[in-house]
Amino acid sequence: MRRRGRLIAYRLRPVSGLDPSQPRRRRGRERQRLGALELVASQGARIRAAAERHGVAEEAIAGAILFDALENPYLRPFARLGPGKVRPGHLTRLSVAELAERAGRVPHAPRGALERWRLLRRPPAAIDYIAAILSHHAADYRQIAGVEIGEDVGVLLTLYQGGDSDLRAAQLARRRAEDPAAVPLAADEMGPWVERNAGFVRAALRGEPSIEAVGRGARRVRSARLQVGTSTAAQVRSPIARGSGTPAPSAPSRGAELR
Repeated sequence: MRRRGRLIAYRLRPVSGLDPSQPRRRRGRERQRLGALELVASQGARIRAAAERHGVAEEAIAGAILFDALENPYLRPFARLGPGKVRPGHLTRLSVAELAERAGRVPHAPRGALERWRLLRRPPAAIDYIAAILSHHAADYRQIAGVEIGEDVGVLLTLYQGGDSDLRAAQLARRRAEDPAAVPLAADEMGPWVERNAGFVRAALRGEPSIEAVGRGARRVRSARLQVGTSTAAQVRSPIARGSGTPAPSAPSRGAELR
């Protein structure tokens, strides 16, 4: 689907529609899927600690890692970003990773984008940055719009994917001045996907999928398939309710209708 109104047109890639526990047919994509599952399971304690430290939902941190590996896998074998695909820099403005560093939200001080890129390829550091970026977005909504979204997984990941939380929070503040019941809604692909697959994300955090090496290093998820079809936004600790009133125009960012 093409989004208009931007200098450079682009297309949002639709989600695959595949069950996240379903093996992918292409070896490279399956390797990325299994790698993300192993990472989330092995780093579960660190993810939970980062979530508690930054006041955000642990499902949002794990969901960012899983979505990008399962629904937005790399096609190229080189110059890849780390877990969660945190960008080390931006051409025209500070990246959210740099904003997190300047705010003291991460215990890292890389010297430049290249050093940051190398750092972000390490799972522990990537988790620190993902949690800090989610915390940055939550702080914008708390300070600008007076809304707490730290446990709202769908909205947090909509902002993680689309950015511009300060502009979106200001838009929400204007709406709430006319309609105090207005709240942000999840949009784009990442937030709704994680909401729908909340049960799978939690199971991955608990390390429930049993991963066994098969053949030439290829791996498959063995044990019970994770139940994902019944997951709803209500299973995430903070359900997303709809505000009353007429929705405002979409925020000036990556096409997300975070209203």
